[in-house]
Amino acid sequence: MDQKEILNFCLERGILLDKDVLNLISEATDFDAARLMIEQIKESTHQKIITKKVFTESIKQFSSPSISDEKQKSFEKLRIRLGLELEI
Repeated sequence: MDQKEILNFCLERGILLDKDVLNLISEATDFDAARLMIEQIKESTHQKIITKKVFTESIKQFSSPSISDEKQKSFEKLRIRLGLELEI
């Protein structure tokens, strides 16, 4: 996924991403899942700067949104990649 696309999405919502988080999210294959993750993080933490620390401190607050099975799988893979969930 293109980092510019992610940055534009975040800028439109007044969010800044840590470089490490940007790199992780840009490796996601599904932009919609990444977008949902970013929106959920902003809503649950009320942070404007999203860092890896924000993820680890707020792990219990994140839940999977109601989306199609295909999108759900992409969303779960992204959560695993970001360290929010363990793959079993």
